[in-house]
Amino acid sequence: MSRAMDDDDDDVFGGIYENGHWIWDDKVNALVFKSDLPEEPPDAPQLATAILGSVEFREDIDINEQNRFRKRMQRKPEPNDVVTLQDIKDVVLFTAPIKILKPYLINLLHMTGTERILRGLIFLCQYHLQTSETMNNRTIELLSRIRTDRSEIVEMRYMENLEDLRLLVAKEYSNMINGSGEFEKFHHMGPSKKMRS
Repeated sequence: MSRAMDDDDDDVFGGIYENGHWIWDDKVNALVFKSDLPEEPPDAPQLATAILGSVEFREDIDINEQNRFRKRMQRKPEPNDVVTLQDIKDVVLFTAPIKILKPYLINLLHMTGTERILRGLIFLCQYHLQTSETMNNRTIELLSRIRTDRSEIVEMRYMENLEDLRLLVAKEYSNMINGSGEFEKFHHMGPSKKMRS
């Protein structure tokens, strides 16, 4: 039993050549379909779908690569200059493997939340290095002295300051992992995260 085809039967939704027109393209010397619909910008960044495994940054950069970095990417040093967050980001992007460099990752690296994490890590590392040097000197000095209550108070103050800096880094990192604030669009569950919590 065959039924007659009429105009109502061929209303297939979403054909690939709907809402557009054909034009001749001289570059490829062929007909090309041009859509009349405006291109929709992607709402969420296109995140990597494959697991990258371990990511190793380049450590053994030869002289030519170093010169190229200094010439093209590094800002010119000035007297009494300090290392900035942008300097750190430039080195990270230069030594990163090409397979992980995507626009969304570079944008993530330049967000204020990421900068807060980096600042917290810098403070933590700086204070840890200063404290460890001071504590090494104190340990050497205490070999010939008797330990007092004052020395324990000083050591506790160093330990509390180090804990405060660790908590600062942990707070900023947990905001990133939980997808809070500006990191929401990068969270693996996306906008539906709030509905499931």
